[in-house]
Amino acid sequence: MFEAAELDNRMTREDYDKKLPEVRTLLFNMQQKLKDARIPVLILVDGVPGAGRGEIVNLLNEWMDSRNIRNRTFWLSTDDERQRPEYWRYWRILPGKGEIGIFFGGWYGRPAEKSLCGKLKSANFDRAMNEARSFERLLTDDGILIIKLWLHLDAKSHANAMKKRGESGADPLGFRNKKVHKASYSDIIKVYSRAIRLTDTANAHWYLINCGDRKARNIAVIETLINSMKSTLERKSIQKQPDEPVSPVTSSQTKYILDSVDLSKTISSENYGNDLKRYQALLGELTIKAFKKEISTVILFEGWDAAGKGGAIRRLTASIDARIRQTIQIAAPTDEEKDHHYLWRFWRHLPGAGFVTLYDRSWYGRVLVERVEGFASAAEWSRAYEEINAFERQLIEKNIVLVKFFLHISPDEQLRRFKEREEHEWKNYKITEEDWRNREKQDEYSAAVNDMFIRTSTDIAPWNIIPAEDKHFARVEALRLACRNIAKRIGK
Repeated sequence: MFEAAELDNRMTREDYDKKLPEVRTLLFNMQQKLKDARIPVLILVDGVPGAGRGEIVNLLNEWMDSRNIRNRTFWLSTDDERQRPEYWRYWRILPGKGEIGIFFGGWYGRPAEKSLCGKLKSANFDRAMNEARSFERLLTDDGILIIKLWLHLDAKSHANAMKKRGESGADPLGFRNKKVHKASYSDIIKVYSRAIRLTDTANAHWYLINCGDRKARNIAVIETLINSMKSTLERKSIQKQPDEPVSPVTSSQTKYILDSVDLSKTISSENYGNDLKRYQALLGELTIKAFKKEISTVILFEGWDAAGKGGAIRRLTASIDARIRQTIQIAAPTDEEKDHHYLWRFWRHLPGAGFVTLYDRSWYGRVLVERVEGFASAAEWSRAYEEINAFERQLIEKNIVLVKFFLHISPDEQLRRFKEREEHEWKNYKITEEDWRNREKQDEYSAAVNDMFIRTSTDIAPWNIIPAEDKHFARVEALRLACRNIAKRIGK
């Protein structure tokens, strides 16, 4: 794999001094074009120790406008990062549209280090690489340009570099992993050749750079970036509208899942009062126990307009200590959120160990309102089911309790509640023109909801459909199910 990156490519000082200003200017101009085109760029820099990874990162900031560059290193893990899924640390710092992110090692660093230290079995390493492939595909599908640089040295050059490094003792920041630093060249090549083979894809190529000669290395890096950026701009200029996705699961002949929900379920006033107090007390106890065990909880609410999501959420939050919970109300995305993948804003709010986050609306907006209203293209919302399932799997694997509620009411009951909100001054704020417009698209939303259930109600993250014709019943049922899910996870 690395033979081509070991061929002699030395460059004279004269040739280097002549070529460098030209390619630097091209690179700088290309950066400005990408910024104007609002294309985010992610550059991963990795390679053989001693090949000049740190030097290249510094030079990239010198060659381009550093005001538009965000440099990220992942030598140290913070408590916040350890409390959340692995990819949380990468999601939260992704470059926005028109920005450039330079990641030192990126998501390859940790599995490679664990493998070199004997802490990661081959099967788990392959699994980590498949996770990296999926993540990169998700980003490139959303328009991010990913350029992965592998800075290479042959065995002899690596040995000389390590000897010089040992003699100088140079490690000013003290971040060097001693076990990895002492790993044999053959082990490093074995691990990374496997990583590159498993993750070199059409959407996120690895570029192997010969670093035996620094001058030739620098020119090769610049030209690689220029060519990748140029190709991306050319593709965007001729890009056609994406093909429509495969026909949705739900058709005119499909029986809807919601049709089988018993909306006649009610609860008496007496039982409501008793059950409400009982389950609120229990939820308070369970969330405290989960906090002590560092088990986080994510509860999301979807459902029809006026189905009672807000009332149910208030009954849950009243049960949970305010110091360990937060409620995130999802509305139209901000400009900053629009500059990132739609999942970005949800990754940012994931709770730390033991904390609780409730989402009033959620990432399912991509396959519901964004699908029906045309805010997402057919290609975007049709691939979102897979992206959402992968996201939720990462939450479950981190031992996070995930509870998904959909509050269901009939069209007649929704109409009654809409009119009630219009008639009572203290409820006017709850009804908008958008609510009435959404109601006119009831059939389209029903099909979207049915597709959502079919494609995202998984064995590890099932949907809980709550009959909400009786608001009191819905509130108690949400409390009961939240308690049951948390209790199951903490073993009570």
